[in-house]
Amino acid sequence: MTKSAEGALGELMRLLDEFASGQGELPDLADELKDLAQKLPRELKEGAEGTMISDTQWLAGLLEQVRPMLIRRLLRRENSQ
Repeated sequence: MTKSAEGALGELMRLLDEFASGQGELPDLADELKDLAQKLPRELKEGAEGTMISDTQWLAGLLEQVRPMLIRRLLRRENSQ
């Protein structure tokens, strides 16, 4: 892995850690994603399993779920270059 990739990956890890610890600005993230939420089909927003982008606890849980996948993909991409 290159030094710049370590820096970018490290920055991503710090940001995810901030969100997980409650120090990150999840309300700001929810606000940034508001346009996306409005474009999602109604079926994706309904029910207990629906997306709740405006709910910061839901966003925090989602970030924890995608964290390992995102890191694996970034590392794999870097190793293939």
